[in-house]
Amino acid sequence: MVECGYITNDKDLAFITDPVNQEIVAKKILEGIVAYSNSSDFEK
Repeated sequence: MVECGYITNDKDLAFITDPVNQEIVAKKILEGIVAYSNSSDFEK
């Protein structure tokens, strides 16, 4: 689970409902998953 903001916070809500920001956040999450899967800590 990844927490990207609070819908009860006006600034967070504005950020996470913007499609451009959603794309940026999704790409960063994917980059993190790929980096972890390529690390020596990940058992393959």
